[in-house]
Amino acid sequence: NQYYLFTTDCAGGHGTNWYLVDMTLNAGLGAVVSNVATNVEPNTTEKLTAVRHANGTDYWIICHGVNDNTYYASQVTAGGVLAPIVSIAGTVYTGTLGYLKASPNGLRLAAAMFEQNLMDILDFNPCTGVVSFSNPITLTVPPDFAYGVSFSPNANVVYEVGDAGSPD
Repeated sequence: NQYYLFTTDCAGGHGTNWYLVDMTLNAGLGAVVSNVATNVEPNTTEKLTAVRHANGTDYWIICHGVNDNTYYASQVTAGGVLAPIVSIAGTVYTGTLGYLKASPNGLRLAAAMFEQNLMDILDFNPCTGVVSFSNPITLTVPPDFAYGVSFSPNANVVYEVGDAGSPD
């Protein structure tokens, strides 16, 4: 009956936060238990994704820092949201716009870097929460196309979609 709501700020001003929502409140419509956000990291991009933990129960919530190549992976357990695992990997990103998407098997992450016309594809360890640059792919994409990203169901293909909505 309780859920975590994660938010992120595309302008890099408020960072990534989480709220606890209790669905037993407000006649079953639910309510935020606390009006105060719990900050995961104060200076992040709009990149935010979730990966199921290798234990099959917990999840990782992953976000990306501003003006750096830092990833923050916070484990969400039945007991709460744990302090993030910090990883340094990939391209230093000097903007804030673009998706972060996990592959269906949770082993790879694709990060679109809109302002730099790049996309990083990195390894993710769903046991430890570590993002690594051990098997990296960095792609240069046409201007205005490094925004949306997604993986094919078998995780072998990455798709990117620009702000114009046209696949490339």
